[in-house]
Amino acid sequence: MKAIVLAGGNDQIALLKLLRERDIYTILIDFNKEPIAKPFADKHFEVSTMDYSAVVSIAKSEKVDFILTVCTDQALLIAAKASEQLGLYFPISFKMAQNLTNKKWMKQVLTEAQLPTAKYSVSSDVKNLELDRLSFPLVFKPVDSNSSKGVIKAKSMEDVHAAFTYAKSFSRSGVVICEEFISGEEISIDAFIVKSRAHLLLVSKSEKLQGIERRDFPIHRSIAPYSLSNKLEIMLVDILQKIADAFCIIDSPLLVQAIVNEDGINIIELSARTGGGSKYALIEEITGFNVIQGFLKIIFHENLSIRLIQNPRNYVMQYIYTIPGMYLGQEGFDYCLEKKIIDNVFFYKKEGTHISGNTNSSDRIAGVLFSGKTTSELNEKIAQFDNSIKILNDSQADIFIHGLPLLGEES
Repeated sequence: MKAIVLAGGNDQIALLKLLRERDIYTILIDFNKEPIAKPFADKHFEVSTMDYSAVVSIAKSEKVDFILTVCTDQALLIAAKASEQLGLYFPISFKMAQNLTNKKWMKQVLTEAQLPTAKYSVSSDVKNLELDRLSFPLVFKPVDSNSSKGVIKAKSMEDVHAAFTYAKSFSRSGVVICEEFISGEEISIDAFIVKSRAHLLLVSKSEKLQGIERRDFPIHRSIAPYSLSNKLEIMLVDILQKIADAFCIIDSPLLVQAIVNEDGINIIELSARTGGGSKYALIEEITGFNVIQGFLKIIFHENLSIRLIQNPRNYVMQYIYTIPGMYLGQEGFDYCLEKKIIDNVFFYKKEGTHISGNTNSSDRIAGVLFSGKTTSELNEKIAQFDNSIKILNDSQADIFIHGLPLLGEES
């Protein structure tokens, strides 16, 4: 059997390894010449995952049985569309993928299903936004991008034109969604839909890089598990089931981003995929459930049962950002692993990659997993790590953004 895997990042390495264990011949499609997942695939095509005609052509010439992806929205759309055209099995249809990856259609489904979400307006022209029925601050997003690309906050009417223009520059279709900013704690909800029934796996808290001048939203760490009150957990499980019903999801992983506050839970966005940023590893550490393995069980029509353990430790997945520069090396990670300061490290960039900045999730150098029984233990490890590592540029200068906030501090 043969399978195409779209995108060659760290999370796709986990998928490629599991496919290899099943003796599946793997074909990686990624526009990079040397993506980090390339050594784990049998063949690599240097083609964009968004080049639909090329993906279909490769699938035909290679006579593949599956077109797969994990952790990325736009590749999900291509996998669903190409699979449908070629008569290959994929757990969601192209129409479903459109609703799950395009924020315009997603918000429409959420609104029609009366699911809690912020008021919004969608347009390809800033003049046509219905701002008179929305309250500032507002968040502008491209309807068809991912990794927080193009997401920016507008505090007042004076910010609107620049925010709209910025968001539109990241949209393939030139369409922008503008929605009310809802205050509260941002949470990431990982779930799995099995035979149309929603199973809650893990709730984690997402913290963003912040600063006086920042208006973008790059996640700098996930803290898990996040405890909800019994009332909110019951509400969340009900929301997940309503999402499965509204989007007609039968068998699939499900990722939901939401804001929780005293008024309840408000959905930001969602997708029928596994979470990125090595989330699969965080979920397995805490619950014992491998979401990528679960995804493959769905693909191969195998029985999937959800049995979760209760790990008493607390975890932080810390993402490593740098100032702009050429990433040519790093120091201290092996020491931190040896001293058990960190549990694991997941590198997302190859040495020799130019890093443009720290404005979205795709700018991350790596993800680092911490664990501890108490907040004090975690904070001690975070401080030790911060003092121990360097990310080196072509001048051997450290470009790592040090000063990782301790838990409980403003991030």
